[in-house]
Amino acid sequence: MSTPTSVNCHDGVNDLSGFTSIPLTDSKAPVYDIDECIEKSGGFGKFQWLMIALATISLHGVNFFIYNLGFLELVPRLECLDSETGQFMECTKEDICREDSLIDRNLWKVDYSDEFSFNNWMTDMDLYCLSDFKIGLFGSFFFFGYALNGILLKQADKYGRKILIGGSFIMVVCAYCLFFWKNIYAKYAFLFLAGISMATKVALYIYCTEVCPKRYQIYVGSYVLSVSSFLVIIPTSVYLWIGYKNIQTALIVCLFLSVISAILTLYLPESPKFLYEKKRYKELRKTLSQICEINGTKLKSNFLIKGEQEHYEAYTKNSSKKLLKGYSSSTQEPLLEGTQSKIQIGNGPEYSVFQELQNPVTIINLIAVIICFSVVSFNFYMLSFYLKYVGGNIYLNTIGGAISDVIGNFTAGVIQRFFGTMKSFVICFFMALVFSIPLLFSQDPVIIAVSVFMSRLFLEGAYLIVYYVNPEIFPSLFVPFSFSVSGFISRFVTIGAPQLAEVRPRQLPVVIFIILCGVGIFASVSIKSSKK
Repeated sequence: MSTPTSVNCHDGVNDLSGFTSIPLTDSKAPVYDIDECIEKSGGFGKFQWLMIALATISLHGVNFFIYNLGFLELVPRLECLDSETGQFMECTKEDICREDSLIDRNLWKVDYSDEFSFNNWMTDMDLYCLSDFKIGLFGSFFFFGYALNGILLKQADKYGRKILIGGSFIMVVCAYCLFFWKNIYAKYAFLFLAGISMATKVALYIYCTEVCPKRYQIYVGSYVLSVSSFLVIIPTSVYLWIGYKNIQTALIVCLFLSVISAILTLYLPESPKFLYEKKRYKELRKTLSQICEINGTKLKSNFLIKGEQEHYEAYTKNSSKKLLKGYSSSTQEPLLEGTQSKIQIGNGPEYSVFQELQNPVTIINLIAVIICFSVVSFNFYMLSFYLKYVGGNIYLNTIGGAISDVIGNFTAGVIQRFFGTMKSFVICFFMALVFSIPLLFSQDPVIIAVSVFMSRLFLEGAYLIVYYVNPEIFPSLFVPFSFSVSGFISRFVTIGAPQLAEVRPRQLPVVIFIILCGVGIFASVSIKSSKK
């Protein structure tokens, strides 16, 4: 009967999927936990750099539409024929619409000499007379799908990260349909599907952090969260700013990168931490072997994975000889994996989320976290959609917002380190509130750009602090539940953000932004430590 054992690396080739002659019960074999396995597989090597590169180019197709919706919905400068002078004069979209229909095309035209006029959805589909509500639906349909993608995310915990990352092909299809299908209802539908498929982005974020050594995870996570918007928004803004007039031409590069990245995801090994948590040690060794090969490193010739021996002993104790025989047979391996969930480690009572919810402090904290998460998400995206109506230079404002997202991701950790999580929440919401006030009064392009930059920076900081605060105030086994609930509710709340960005008077969205930041401050100071 074969006995599963530790790894044998020889002649520079790492064969981690096989079995050696060293038994699992060998007390001399070194035992590594999953973080040590990743470190000894090359640490932060070529494989990790390749993952960062993949994260950099992936998702560009769909992200182009999401992050550039403000440009796609922007009404160009219009000119109407003056019946008295016979000259074309600047006018508004209200002047060319009669009961939701365009007047004679000979009586008006788009002034493409203006720096803010270019071909987009408005010009391609003649949406000038579309109501503000229907314009807002572009973003709302995306966020409705985004709110529902939690259903797919749960499958990543069950079936693995790789299968969900492979869903990037769906995102590519959505991007191509959004590009070629010039029908408003088709765009609603594919934006909804794009929102659902954004679960791929979350799975990729999780994957990138799980294959990296622990000390690099916060930096890698911050990069993955911010790089996509940064690399999609800034090139597009510069492209339009220097005078090119067709925004969808810029999409071609994004579509090409999306196809390349989707193909590359087919060759990804499964997340080592996922396999470790599922006690699928044979597959884990194979994944480590692939990482070793790319990183050009060698693991110690014989080692055990922490928990592997206990799992094997529990298995041998509770299995029949017939089942043991099937353990070493590839045809019977699913039988072993089917028994893994029945192995109980430890003698403590089972943890109950519902029991934890009986704690009043937990309830208060959960409500506060939901409010904070909702405020951050709603205000962040509402401000993004609102930029097309803010005075000043829309290109400068958009570029400033994208840069602030990156800086905010990295400065949030610094603020949290010096002031603590709770105070950091208050600081971020308060500063976002203060810097948004000039948007109510100023028409100076520089002041507006700085206001947008700083407001977005501190909102992005508050977003990351949401991730810091959950493990601090909740028991570890309650954290997945709190993330799921707060994330689900915040996404549904954000469905209304594109609609609010379209309301009039145009200062009203900023007033709501300020009020919600105040609500975020109140919720932040309500959080109490209850971690057990």
